[in-house]
Formats: sequence, structure tokens, C-alpha cells
Amino acid sequence: HKLHVPIFYLLSPAWMKRTLSCWICPKSFSPQWKQRYLIAVGKYVYRFQNDHSRDPKGVPLSLQEMDTRVISLTEPQEDDMEIAFSTISPGCTAMFKVSVFGKNQYFAVSDREEAVTWTNSIQQARQESITRIMGHAEDCTYPKSWDYYDRLGDDHVKRKERIKKSLNEANKRELELSSTFSNNNLPDPTGHYG
Repeated sequence: HKLHVPIFYLLSPAWMKRTLSCWICPKSFSPQWKQRYLIAVGKYVYRFQNDHSRDPKGVPLSLQEMDTRVISLTEPQEDDMEIAFSTISPGCTAMFKVSVFGKNQYFAVSDREEAVTWTNSIQQARQESITRIMGHAEDCTYPKSWDYYDRLGDDHVKRKERIKKSLNEANKRELELSSTFSNNNLPDPTGHYG
């Protein structure tokens, strides 16, 4: 299960998080655990909604920039997510965290052994991916079909970067236009409006 945390919740102070996590508030305002399937292929980890999904959810996670670790449910959490951890999915007793470029994603699993297996598997896949990219994997077999998945993942990442760039450019133009219009409504040094 993957922890889905609404942006509103992330930006809220701790007292509001406690209020949002209570049973009175709508579920859309508080963190929720959603079932996801992870598959590490090539140089990416793909997330799927279920075991029959054809398309991954979101952009694949790059193994080269990924860090993973097992999360202890008994230790205090550094990122103020203990309320979400207290609502862990039924049947799950352990968690692991995947970090890519400072963005954390949490996954709940049945027990600590499964969490350790996931973190070890992802770390091994990360090392193999880096070794392959650096050209030091001559003796390692790399299935040809994985090239397809690497290209698919690269395309998803590039598409997200293009969308993000377009949004940033649109926001920049909007700010420039709004500052131009607001400057035209100010008086000039002689006291006349432009």
C-alpha cells in the first residue's frame, strides 16, 4: 500500500493535521493508504494501481536517484507524518520509504521482513542500473525487452519535464503580464496615471 498525502495536509500545521486525521473530517483531506503494485525493471521502478493495470501510475521512479530505508513504526518520525503512520492499512505491520530528489513516498507491507526485502531489492537494482549506465556490466545479462521499458520510462520523464517547463513558462508570462498591468495603473513621477 502506498501512502497518498493530499497537498493541503502537507502544508498544514501539526495541530491541523491532527484535526484532519480524525474521523470527523472527509477522507480526501487526510492521508490514505492506497493499494499499489511496484515493479522494478531496467532503470526505473513503476507503480501500478493493481495487478491488471496496463499503464503505470504517475512518472516512473528513477533507480539511480533513489534511496530506500525501512521505517520503524515505533520511532518518532522526522517529517511530522506520525499521524499518518498510526493509520497504517489493516494487515500491514511494517513500512519502507522511497526517496527521489527529496520527495518521500511511503509503502506499507505485511511485515518487517518484506520491508527489508523491498529495500534490499531496490538498492540492488539501483546498483545494477548504475553499473550498467557506467559501462561496467559487460558480464551481466540485460534482457533486450528492458531496453523498451527504459525508453518508455525515459519518455514518461521527458514528458513530465516538458509539461513542468510549459507550466513554469506560462506562470512566468502571467506574472510579467500582471506586473505590467499593475505598473500601468500607478502614477508616474509627475502624478499622472499611465
